[in-house]
Amino acid sequence: MAHQHQRLFWVIKNGVLFGLYQMRIRLTLLGLCQIGMLLCLNTRVVFYGQTILPGMTELPVKWLVMLVLPLIIIGDMPRRVIFYYYPRFLPSSRGLAMLLTMVCGMLSNVLPVGMAAWGLIPISPEYTLYLIAAQSCILIIYSAAVMLVSPMVVQAIILAALIAAVFLPITTPLSLLMLVRFTAAAAGKQFGLLLGGAVIVVVASWYYLGKVDYEVLDGKDSY
Repeated sequence: MAHQHQRLFWVIKNGVLFGLYQMRIRLTLLGLCQIGMLLCLNTRVVFYGQTILPGMTELPVKWLVMLVLPLIIIGDMPRRVIFYYYPRFLPSSRGLAMLLTMVCGMLSNVLPVGMAAWGLIPISPEYTLYLIAAQSCILIIYSAAVMLVSPMVVQAIILAALIAAVFLPITTPLSLLMLVRFTAAAAGKQFGLLLGGAVIVVVASWYYLGKVDYEVLDGKDSY
């Protein structure tokens, strides 16, 4: 039993390190961009969101960049972790293999989110909590979705959804990520919708992993 626990700890530790290694260059360069934005610009300005001008709605570029950069940092890391670790070390645990990719995704954004939370908590603790929870859901959805389709396709879909949230006159889970449109009364329901979407994508990806021929993928798409 002790040997099994030691092996499991080794697999998890090395899986996370492997995932972070896959992101090392993007994590360093783009992570510094995120931190630089938060240091140079007021955190409230970055996450404020859309500015409505007479006759038009301005696209909040800084807000978009902060939400999209984590997806670019993660890139194809989940596919590499899954297709390398799952067939070699975790053949009986698809769930644990997927959990490794999600943990790596979360770790890639810990520092920027922590800095953002530090600046936003005094302004709106409710918004800060929603931002952290909703962005975690988005990273989970991304990490699971790239098992099914190309990372660039998933990034484009999420970017399009964020842009649509800016211009749609209705409240959506993504529109609440803008401080200017956040309302605590709607946060619970909208987060529930986002969490439900995450569960659907994770289940679909988990099912897909059970159908993959890893011997065919090994050395090609995998690692």
